[in-house]
Amino acid sequence: MTRFVVEFESALPPEELWRKLWELSRHSTAVPFTKVSSDDGSALRAGSHFVARTALGPLRFDDHMLVNRWQPPNYVVIIKTGPVLTGTIHASIEAVGTGSRLHWEQDFSVRGVPDVLATLVRMPVAVGYSRVLRRITG
Repeated sequence: MTRFVVEFESALPPEELWRKLWELSRHSTAVPFTKVSSDDGSALRAGSHFVARTALGPLRFDDHMLVNRWQPPNYVVIIKTGPVLTGTIHASIEAVGTGSRLHWEQDFSVRGVPDVLATLVRMPVAVGYSRVLRRITG
């Protein structure tokens, strides 16, 4: 597993940042070539499954995820359970003045790919996630 951390402050209060962060349609808009949806179409909660389906022409894969822990508006644990991507996301939001701070910590690996190769892409992945998370919550 390879780990990266993204952290930034937002002018949004924790409740609003949380709402935007976990509105799956915002992920679909922010992540190129990807549509994110929950299995049953409902809002996320502990036990929810959701999928990020990335497709570019005939190439496509699904990133399956399970909400393991759900404590709005402060903390969530998501486990990646898919056939390609595995790992765990720990995301927390804390109040900072009238705004908030997002702390996103993620372990990831790609099935069949040595962890040393995942380590080589850790920084670009972290930069990409930082941009996407800012778009989602902006």
